[in-house]
Amino acid sequence: MDTAIIATLATSLLSPFLAQLLKGGETVVEDVGKKLGSAAWERAKGVWAKLSPKVSEQSAVLKAAESVAKAPADEEAQSAFSAQLKELFDKDEALARQIASITLFEKIEHSQVFSGSTLTITGDGNIIGQNNYTRVTKAGNVSGDATLEEFNKLLRHLREELSNASVDEKTRKIVYADIQVIEAESRDPKPSAPIIETRLKGIESMVKRLAGIDSPTMILELTIQKAIEVAGKLFS
Repeated sequence: MDTAIIATLATSLLSPFLAQLLKGGETVVEDVGKKLGSAAWERAKGVWAKLSPKVSEQSAVLKAAESVAKAPADEEAQSAFSAQLKELFDKDEALARQIASITLFEKIEHSQVFSGSTLTITGDGNIIGQNNYTRVTKAGNVSGDATLEEFNKLLRHLREELSNASVDEKTRKIVYADIQVIEAESRDPKPSAPIIETRLKGIESMVKRLAGIDSPTMILELTIQKAIEVAGKLFS
């Protein structure tokens, strides 16, 4: 998992809101939402809810966050905060995955261009590192009311991201075959939850064993995790 990318995404999302978040900004929700967008504010609150307990325990991370809060557009302050978050994520993979799930998937509205520690919002594609092109999968938010349409959309994303990830041809064919079985089973009038779950877990296991830690591989892993989550709500 590329923790530098996750840290950069989190920094970009949080920067405009850190002044309010550090104050426990519930009293300014309405004003913040009007000025900077309620959807972004909700995502930032979700990320901060998971980060803040760790941030409060580490003075260096908290100091970096306070610097960004004072100057949200300062690139040096953002870079320092991002570096601190990367260290935090390197030590806590579970936290990194939680933050990645929010920043990469939940209601992502734009794409990102990364160059060093700088992030620029552009159009529908994103470039990470030295001309390495990929896409941010717009998988949407997984709610309590999961739908078959949502599940099928995740399977389509999974197939698309598989073509971008560092996967050998044999593994790719196996995963494609599993996806076809899952799609067919999901269309059955009486879908078998064990079959769907077993195939999804098999795909997840193969993806986790991949040597690559590039962004497409990370997105592939997060996509299958979302598919498992939705399947559990649909077919259990």
